[in-house]
Amino acid sequence: MDFSWTDEQMLWRKTVHDFAQKKIKPRVREIDSNKKIPKEIIRDMAKLGLLAPTVPQEYGGSGVDWTMACIAAEELGRADISLAIPVLYLVETAWGYILSRYGTNRVKEEYLPKVTSGDAFCGIAVTEPTGGSDIVGAVSTEAVKKGNNWVLNGEKMFISGVAESNKWGGVHLTLARTDSSLGHKGFSFFAVPLKDNPGITVTLLEDMGRMGISTGGFVMKDVNLLGDYLIGEVNKGFYYAMEGFSAARV
Repeated sequence: MDFSWTDEQMLWRKTVHDFAQKKIKPRVREIDSNKKIPKEIIRDMAKLGLLAPTVPQEYGGSGVDWTMACIAAEELGRADISLAIPVLYLVETAWGYILSRYGTNRVKEEYLPKVTSGDAFCGIAVTEPTGGSDIVGAVSTEAVKKGNNWVLNGEKMFISGVAESNKWGGVHLTLARTDSSLGHKGFSFFAVPLKDNPGITVTLLEDMGRMGISTGGFVMKDVNLLGDYLIGEVNKGFYYAMEGFSAARV
């Protein structure tokens, strides 16, 4: 079996490499000092199809496979030693994909074109103040169904992109308990908008590095979500989260 890269993959690598070396590498110190990624870099990434590239083309993504996504990640990481841009890329690549695969048409149509154009952020919110790796023991955020809606209460912490989502708009795919009696099978996944959302309080943390993309948390107090903001099926959230984490770590 021939594992050599195809002509398309080699061209993609060169395109991303040239862009990253020219547009990103000279500005890494600026990104770290100013604690934000310049919007013009975000726009240029969008033009190249580098924002959530695994999202299908119908929602503005490039629709690339995971090999192509990994090639781009390596070239972005090579250029940005602060890791701000690679982290933004990886988060949106994985969780934009999960949203495109399991989200409702309403949420996909509302958010994915904005994510792929750089006008919104798509992130993940699993970790809480008590931990994150032990999901069954650490995640206490609850979602209760009220009619056709869901009401969420809880707190997420050490979350990437909270400032970006709170400023630009977008959603964080948020894990919450919907049936405490079922262990890991009792979690559901929700698309939670942070910007202008009553009941959401965002906090920011001071990192020792990777300053260009924010880290923080948010408290949810009686946050009311329409039923369309449920991702996939009720009580399948653990599996969607694991699929997304596996994708992000590739």
